[in-house]
Amino acid sequence: MVAKNTRNIKKRIQWTVKQKISALKFFEENTLLETISEYGCSKSQLYKWKAQKEILLKTSFSRKHIVGAGRHVTDSQIEAQAVQYVISNRKKGHAISGISLQNFVRMEAKKRNVKIKASDMWLSRFKDRNNFSFRQKTSKPQLPPEDQKRSKEFFLKQFDMMRYQYNIIDPSCIINMDETSLAYDNPRQTTLELKGTKNIAIKTNGYEENTVTAVFAVTASGEKIPPFLIISGTHKEHKVPSKIKIPDGIIVKTQKKASNDIALMKMWIETILKPWTELKNKSNYILILDSVALHMNHEVKFELEELNVHPIYIPSGCTSFLQPLDISTNRSFKSIMRTHWEEWIKLDLGKRTQSGNNFKIPYDEFLIRVSNTWEKITLDVILNGWKKSEYLPLKSQTASSLILTPEFKQWLTKS
Repeated sequence: MVAKNTRNIKKRIQWTVKQKISALKFFEENTLLETISEYGCSKSQLYKWKAQKEILLKTSFSRKHIVGAGRHVTDSQIEAQAVQYVISNRKKGHAISGISLQNFVRMEAKKRNVKIKASDMWLSRFKDRNNFSFRQKTSKPQLPPEDQKRSKEFFLKQFDMMRYQYNIIDPSCIINMDETSLAYDNPRQTTLELKGTKNIAIKTNGYEENTVTAVFAVTASGEKIPPFLIISGTHKEHKVPSKIKIPDGIIVKTQKKASNDIALMKMWIETILKPWTELKNKSNYILILDSVALHMNHEVKFELEELNVHPIYIPSGCTSFLQPLDISTNRSFKSIMRTHWEEWIKLDLGKRTQSGNNFKIPYDEFLIRVSNTWEKITLDVILNGWKKSEYLPLKSQTASSLILTPEFKQWLTKS
């Protein structure tokens, strides 16, 4: 039998130059044991720092080691190529993610038969060595309600009561629908850049403000319901021009501002939701929606109830933790879309007008990109949203769980 080593293993500490100098000054006025006890360093460290004192005094206090110390660069040529990759792409305005840089380095290392893993630790050291950092735009998030925990608890209770009322035990009968905006230009908000750079510009085709509205829906069993896209157009019946080719498996309509409205919401119910419920052939369904006026319109409610689809509305400010699509699916979808767009913009595939201005991505190509991306969304990604928002696993109802407390009644009147 092998005895288990139970001794305490101390975690290695990274000392800054400032801490090392401070320990040396204390050591000059006190004994070795007192210094070790005060700073928690070892005898060998103290004497090593003492030998390096002159160099340490000339080094920036914020550094963790003197220049030339630490792990050395595996291949200086690949290091230089990686630096040039970042700088040249940033000059063109392209956003550079850590993953794209790591993939570039691995590819170059393979070409030259050099062993470089380009791990996350390599990326961290690369940034330190070359004075790069990730820069990010800031935005003001939607503020959640004051009592977030209670709002979530009461909404999930309302959801469970609705399941009990309509005897819904099959997760495929629980649907979440959400509209999300998709931009023609989809640049990253972060990029590797030299520290101290004031202007952080990222190249686009100039159409990041031009968007379409995508209506996505998924079930608690992880099924994807066909996408419904709304593009800009002025046709009275919301028809798409015949010259635009629509991929199989998605429905596309037009609207002047490319946004959803009551007429299009009813079209989504008729062309997407109704065929899907007829295919499933179940008695009742629950549809989880955010509480915008459009979703709560009496005409929309009537159309839903005609299909035995019973809507439940997420309170304002709670979608970030109660909307399964927001939590995982939409984010993954836009991430894949962004990767495709970055490849497109780096290859400079955007056509130019006679005056030299850029065209936006052709509708046909954009729609194909949406269709292909939707196919790539995995079951795990969809279920992750349902689990994180705590709809799954589905709870079994008991008499005690369905009791209407005064606090719950009060919450219902406000929601």
